Amino acid sequence: MKSRLLPLAALFCAALPLQAQNPPKGFEKVDQEIVISTLQAAMKYDVRSFSVKPNAKVKLTFKNPDDLPHNLIICTPGKSKGGDKGKEVIDAVLKLGEKGVEQNWEPKGHPRILHSTGMVQPKKEAVIWFRAPKKEGDYPYICTFPCHFELMNGMMGVSKRANPVTNLTYKFYHGKWDKLPDFSKLEAKKTGTLASGLFDLSPRDRDNEFGFVFTGDIECPKDGIYTFTVTSDDGSSLYIDNTRVVNNDGVHPARATKGQVRLKAGKRKIEVRYFEGGGEQSLFVEWAGPGVKKQPLSPGSGSSGGSGPSGMLITA
Repeated sequence: MKSRLLPLAALFCAALPLQAQNPPKGFEKVDQEIVISTLQAAMKYDVRSFSVKPNAKVKLTFKNPDDLPHNLIICTPGKSKGGDKGKEVIDAVLKLGEKGVEQNWEPKGHPRILHSTGMVQPKKEAVIWFRAPKKEGDYPYICTFPCHFELMNGMMGVSKRANPVTNLTYKFYHGKWDKLPDFSKLEAKKTGTLASGLFDLSPRDRDNEFGFVFTGDIECPKDGIYTFTVTSDDGSSLYIDNTRVVNNDGVHPARATKGQVRLKAGKRKIEVRYFEGGGEQSLFVEWAGPGVKKQPLSPGSGSSGGSGPSGMLITA
């Protein structure tokens, strides 16, 4: 069946060019703009996770430079609280059979569909405006074109602490160290995505002798000098574009260390490495710079680093 459906879908979709809409009334000014693009010949979104504040006005631009049609459908968390990545909608698409061609591979009226770009043709783009849900949580987004779902999926985190970090993932390790190890030589016990964009220790499965490596992208609004502060118990380091900006390594109670770096506007790679030996554990990341007031990039508060006592500030 798949071999018949795919050519039919391509023919049908090629005849339906999609044009960007004008902003609806009340969306002339938005709280947040998101741009998501397909990766050519990879069947992936370039943004795998982002966060928005509850009830925020959002403008989402979906670009498709690929040679195949794609869509982006935002789903409710469902019973699994986002854990199924929207597969329930994909199952409904499969049940359409060849009628899927007529419906553009979208099960209209499905209760888990919140917003849809419609099928976007190769080299085209679509824009949708919407209010983010009021309820915090993980909201999957998916491509429903046949056979694309396994690779083309992502997560919109709705959080009061929405921030400019996207594509945030983690690797979690077990081990006993007195300084940060070379994590690249170790095998992670588990990996995952933090759609909230917050550097958070909650995915851990133990309270002592563990480590994390967090990686993501952070959007710098302007050229200039940015300050990053990491409060941790025990050791941590923060890297921007593979250059260490904050060094807070070693075994110690919660303490804050900051570093500065000059950055160009645009997306920069951000990485945080952390380990916990024993006793209290905490990690709190924040940043400030041109166009950015001091902003937390972790849950909790800077004074406690999320769970530990306050400590002195050290400049890296």
